[in-house]
Amino acid sequence: MFICANYPEKGGVETVTGLLADFFLSKGNSVFLMVLEDPKKPISKQHRHYLQMVDMPGPLNSLLNISFLENFIQTNQIDCVFNQGVNSQIYNSASKYPKTIFINTLHSRPFWEVHLFISSKWSDMLVLQKGIVQKAKMLMRCLLGWVHPDLTHPSIRRFYRNQIERADWFVVLDKAFKKELESKLYQGDEQPKIRVIPNPLNNRTVRQTSKKKQVLFIGRLNAEPKRVDRLLRIWKSIEAQVPDWTLQILGDGEQRGNLEKITHDLQLKNVFFRGFQNPEPFYQSASILCLTSTFEGAPMVITEAQSYGTVPIAFGSVESIYNMIDNGTNGVIVPPFDEGTYAKELLKLIQEENQLRLLSENALSKVKDLNVENIGQQWLKLMDKH
Repeated sequence: MFICANYPEKGGVETVTGLLADFFLSKGNSVFLMVLEDPKKPISKQHRHYLQMVDMPGPLNSLLNISFLENFIQTNQIDCVFNQGVNSQIYNSASKYPKTIFINTLHSRPFWEVHLFISSKWSDMLVLQKGIVQKAKMLMRCLLGWVHPDLTHPSIRRFYRNQIERADWFVVLDKAFKKELESKLYQGDEQPKIRVIPNPLNNRTVRQTSKKKQVLFIGRLNAEPKRVDRLLRIWKSIEAQVPDWTLQILGDGEQRGNLEKITHDLQLKNVFFRGFQNPEPFYQSASILCLTSTFEGAPMVITEAQSYGTVPIAFGSVESIYNMIDNGTNGVIVPPFDEGTYAKELLKLIQEENQLRLLSENALSKVKDLNVENIGQQWLKLMDKH
């Protein structure tokens, strides 16, 4: 049983959920998806005939919802519960169901809540508050963040410890995240419950594809953490030197209108907003993938791009990037958040065709073991060790 905020959607969590659901089904398991939002939405053709989607009564951690989940676990004899990063507290019921494995998954970096708050603009957060009292409280949180980031979320360490200690397993995407949790919460002591399993790719064979003069961005168009405005400024500084190249932006979100305005104000000619699209044709044709986020988990767009020979370039704003990209070998990592250096490195990739081709070939090799069969077997082994 997977617990998701919503499904299907275009994001990485939903993609991983679908891939793992397919894998478990192929091994003879039944799969349920518990969704908070609109489970009646049509789901993709490959899932339509066997994923059993159930609407949770919500709110997420209300007594009504927890009771509903507990009854569902018992009635359907659920062997494993995957909490897909929605902070459901169903893992607190683990002691009631000793034969059921409860797994909490983290699809971003640890303490992302703090990083998001610290990286957001004070003015934007204050505008959202209603009344003088709420604005004052928000201002106080911002000031406390100057003293220590964790003070913005005083219960954050207890929150993570509960998720780790009360479930059977806590799964992160990168070994750097495991190390960070152990360092901040357990003075560096090894925590066997924290496991590392990377995101899978689908089972298609990684392959070199015919490339065009295209730079690609794929992701939600929100202010933080994606910061596509950085990419637009970077593109502005090189566009005149690469007039036959285009920047293709896939995705949508609350910042799309603002980003289109920035594009107009910067008088960019070769930037195209494509909205939500099937990304595969764009991965096939694009030569370079750009990521300009303030922080990330282990972004699937990097490994997906590499599996098509599309070379990623990203800010080294989180440790996982250094495990996903070998700088100068199968992609490029730029010091955060040096837009000038990013522009120089992007221009170098575009102008040095032989180097770009070499990095593209190396990118294919980097991700050859990340197919869902290999990653799915890691999950099955984890589920056997109870």
